[in-house]
Amino acid sequence: MGGSDSNAGTSAGAAWRTIQKALNAGSIADTTIANTIWIGAGTYRETLTTPLTNPTALQSFVADYDGAQTGDAGPVILSTWTAGDFGSGLGVTRPLDISKDFLSFSGVWVLSHSNGVLIQAGSNNITFTRCAFQHMGNTNNFAATGVADTNVNILFDRCS
Repeated sequence: MGGSDSNAGTSAGAAWRTIQKALNAGSIADTTIANTIWIGAGTYRETLTTPLTNPTALQSFVADYDGAQTGDAGPVILSTWTAGDFGSGLGVTRPLDISKDFLSFSGVWVLSHSNGVLIQAGSNNITFTRCAFQHMGNTNNFAATGVADTNVNILFDRCS
């Protein structure tokens, strides 16, 4: 997991350091076009929010396990814990807070203490493929807020 958030984010050699930087990037601002953001191996200690204009085309976040796209092979772990604080009760914020449509996450391991993933009311067409969700606390791994009489389309494919 290398890179710098001051980089261009256009190649493995100019990679961003955080996933949130990719979510905030102007290069994926046109959410009428499908985009794929490749995530290199590492532990990303951050809370992801989805500030995008509500997408009308799929925005995909894909863990690059073999390093073919990013040069970093290995697992992609999303956690709000700081290094070594697993027993301290810290890291209680959720790593993934979804409030938009047409988002896809593939191969990401979400490690959380509190609610790991929040899917907010009105979010639709959310897909998790080959993701792992590990919850270490005393609250829910997933939370979804809803609006009465509103359909929601959330797909889990080969997740654990």
